Amino acid sequence: MRPEGARYSGKAGDAQLFLFSFQPTLCSHFLIPMNPSEFNNLFLVTGHTIISLELSNEPITDARGNEALGWTQTIGREMRIQILAELDEKEISVTLYHEVLEAVLLSCRHPPNSMVKFCESDFDLTAYAMYEKIGAATPNNINHMLQILGFRPE
Repeated sequence: MRPEGARYSGKAGDAQLFLFSFQPTLCSHFLIPMNPSEFNNLFLVTGHTIISLELSNEPITDARGNEALGWTQTIGREMRIQILAELDEKEISVTLYHEVLEAVLLSCRHPPNSMVKFCESDFDLTAYAMYEKIGAATPNNINHMLQILGFRPE
């Protein structure tokens, strides 16, 4: 007897093998860990503001044209962030930590000494470490991350 939604694939010894086809788009709402609007107009302890956070269903590219998980437009101390919506909760949080950290560090007048020579891989490592230490990105955790890393109001 074939299970519903399965396609017969053959036999292996006495067992019948079936292939199942799953459609992740049917449960895509489980991939979004937070309400992005919670981050709109979020004032950060550094004096920066996240103007908007958008979870995008379209591909994102960086300044060099390479595929990216997230993108931030920074004008002065204001940032607009886009992150791929198809990422899981952990990757959305890590990408948000990464984007905020990079934007703040690059526009900060007095960055913490330990972060002056950060490169792209350092942002990734720090973002993953912050996820492990404080959990999923929330408005409070974004500010908590910045304080842990030594950023102060400017």
